[in-house]
Amino acid sequence: MTIQEAKERIRIPDLWRILNITGKAPAPVEVVRSPFRDDTRESFSIFADGKMFKDHGTGEGGDAISFYAMARGIENREAVKEFVAMASQSI
Repeated sequence: MTIQEAKERIRIPDLWRILNITGKAPAPVEVVRSPFRDDTRESFSIFADGKMFKDHGTGEGGDAISFYAMARGIENREAVKEFVAMASQSI
């Protein structure tokens, strides 16, 4: 499975549920509180049909793999391997 195929299979709202992140799993296009910091108001956007995110409080953003890396506290290289393996298992 390619990285692109994996990103089509698992989107950020899916990761929110898979990783059991605190708070309600957002819709594919929604603004919520950041799961990565103490956010007093909704400043974390999920857009592009759940494929991209942006934390307006920190300026950080990216795709589902970047989100996965941040949530797991791992480097992007390791996140790619784990993400693709996870997506392959969900076939």
